[in-house]
Amino acid sequence: MKLTRIEIRRAPGITEPFTLCPDDGVNIVVGPNGVGKTTFARHVRRLLWPQTDREPSPMTDVEALFDDEGDTLSARREGRRVRWQRDGREGAAPAVPDEHLARCFSLGIRDLLAGDEQTDKQLSADLLREMAGGYDVEEARSHFRPSLPRKAKTDARDAAAEVARIEEGFRRLAEEEAELAGLEAGIDRARAEKTRLDLLRRALDRAELEAHLREQKRARTAFPPEMSRLRGDEEIRLATLEQACRQEDDEILRLDGEIAAEQTRRDGTGLDRDVARETLVA
Repeated sequence: MKLTRIEIRRAPGITEPFTLCPDDGVNIVVGPNGVGKTTFARHVRRLLWPQTDREPSPMTDVEALFDDEGDTLSARREGRRVRWQRDGREGAAPAVPDEHLARCFSLGIRDLLAGDEQTDKQLSADLLREMAGGYDVEEARSHFRPSLPRKAKTDARDAAAEVARIEEGFRRLAEEEAELAGLEAGIDRARAEKTRLDLLRRALDRAELEAHLREQKRARTAFPPEMSRLRGDEEIRLATLEQACRQEDDEILRLDGEIAAEQTRRDGTGLDRDVARETLVA
């Protein structure tokens, strides 16, 4: 069974959907950290062995096509569920080895560099030969080594040291790659916790608003019954009354002035003093 196409629409750690169609032969996926190399390999494995996903994400949407001896198998994973079709008809998942053997079908840089077992060594040699364009570099080196001049031997030793340095770099990269999977899982958990925190904050805001609304309703029911007679134009009526009061105050001041003037004129005539009756008779 051969993978011919995979489309990752949504998955933790993937910000942009992408589609990959492997070619015949060896396919090498390269790129900087975070572009989705590990995510691609992980989701191919989880389509075939869904049980290996210990913390399935409900947002996952991945679809892949396989060529199974001329038949087209399609697998689509949405959240936890994986659906299989054979030539467009619903069908069962293909027979694959048990779950505990799933990791045997994945090789990392550390596996290629270790090569402890004979099978691993042979597989590593075959992959290295493919990467070298079909040439067995070690075999060619063994034939040319006896006739190398002194300088060439020195250069070969330097090249070997450089190869050892690069291999050591590969080993460190392999260790970092192993740590990266754990970091990505931690990032996924952190994003899920952030989403949960945002939902909790919205729920708290809603609860506070509802409590405030209930308090306003209670305050409204506590108003005296006379408040129902308000018509809404009380401010205008109050301003009119205040204007009328000011006018009355001005009128009172004017009348007080006239009274004071009249009082002054009366005092000037002397009519306010007592006059003897005799004087009036005379």
